[in-house]
Amino acid sequence: MSRYAPPPDYSDNSDGFSDDGDFVNYQERIQNHKDAEIKLSPEELEKKNREIAINSLFNGVCYGNLNTVIEELDKGIEVDIDLNSGWTALLLACSYGHTSIAKEIIHRGANVNSHRDGFSALMMACNCPPYTATYENTLEIIKLLVEKGANPKLTDRKRMSAIMFASGNGHLEAVKFLYPLSENEIRDNQGWTALFWAINSNHVNVVEYLWDEGVDFTKADIRGHTPLDLAKLNDFQDIVKIFAVDEDIYVNYFDSSNSSNLLDVSDIKKPKFFNDICNILFALRSENVIKHFHDKNISLVDFLSSNDDDLKNLGILMPYQRRKILNGLYKFHKHPYHPKSLLVVKLKDIYTNIDVATQVVASIKQFIAMEASLNYILKNSNNLDKKDIQNIKNSVAKIRREINSNQIIAKGFLSRAEDWDSKTQPADLITKKSTHYIFPWRKLVFLTTLSSLIAYRYILRHKLT
Repeated sequence: MSRYAPPPDYSDNSDGFSDDGDFVNYQERIQNHKDAEIKLSPEELEKKNREIAINSLFNGVCYGNLNTVIEELDKGIEVDIDLNSGWTALLLACSYGHTSIAKEIIHRGANVNSHRDGFSALMMACNCPPYTATYENTLEIIKLLVEKGANPKLTDRKRMSAIMFASGNGHLEAVKFLYPLSENEIRDNQGWTALFWAINSNHVNVVEYLWDEGVDFTKADIRGHTPLDLAKLNDFQDIVKIFAVDEDIYVNYFDSSNSSNLLDVSDIKKPKFFNDICNILFALRSENVIKHFHDKNISLVDFLSSNDDDLKNLGILMPYQRRKILNGLYKFHKHPYHPKSLLVVKLKDIYTNIDVATQVVASIKQFIAMEASLNYILKNSNNLDKKDIQNIKNSVAKIRREINSNQIIAKGFLSRAEDWDSKTQPADLITKKSTHYIFPWRKLVFLTTLSSLIAYRYILRHKLT
């Protein structure tokens, strides 16, 4: 059958054109086309008709023409045949959300686990946007596929599963249907779960459902971002509010008004200084792992002397995240503290008990950093010979004795500072005693600074030896 339009009637030249041979002779072209078809062998003619039928089936599925699909399949076209570049009739029907066609194809025995480059029919139905087909239509296809044996746990080349596509598409009912059938904590190549995909597309209802189901919202992706971080980065405030209860935990970590974060006086030998741990992790853009250090009650000296095995034992499983922390600790220990970092009080300056306590705490931090540096050296001394390691251990032992003795002095300073604070009279009450008696603050500061210099001198001496 010819696809060309019939030629015009050239007997009437009222249009001003004459048959001068410049126009195409359509009648001759039609006849040549028919003659060419007659010359085809039966095998060639069958192949050509098959190609026409496959193309017709492809167009019928794409345009949702059920009658055309049935007509071409009745001619004997295989239901799972590759129509074009890996697309089968079922994959096309699922991607377009044509429910009636999908039912017909499945009824004719189509492979419900067929896929195109790992992208299965179930994934395509879950990923079908609502402007292409309603959620009701695609949900009907999803349920039919699963009923006929489609596997919801299959993943594509990026390790994405059907529930991830449903979450990213905002298909709440599909997520509810697939949730008990899927591996809901599985992660794709970028470390995202279904929760991440729902947040990324700002589908609040899906996030609320997954939250209520108790999905893990604490683990970070390969970039170090938690689900809460992703919501904040995209400024999805409605989703941030869902995490509000858990967010209070993180806020409490950084409450600078809480003096217990600065120094735990119940254990003067190893104060926690948890606020400093938090500040360092924030500087390293690793704040998402703060909870690991908090839950394990890690002190500052343990944190600063951590190695890769220590971080693994804390539950920081992502190598990328551990490398960021370890690189930061290496740079920290590479630059030793200098005595000038201690607070200096100028002559005749006002110096209160609070200033004394601050100076003592700063000195203790110096000692902790020094001890952590020594521990860090010992933990990373695998490439040294036994003699060098033993020399380091001996030096560490001497320095630790000095540190312990200075910590005893620091403990005394703290108790005295508390005693002085309790005896201090209000600032607006001026007595004869207060105008004549001046406490020797400068001597106290000098002693504190001197103790720090002694410890620092020992470190330099043994590093040089």
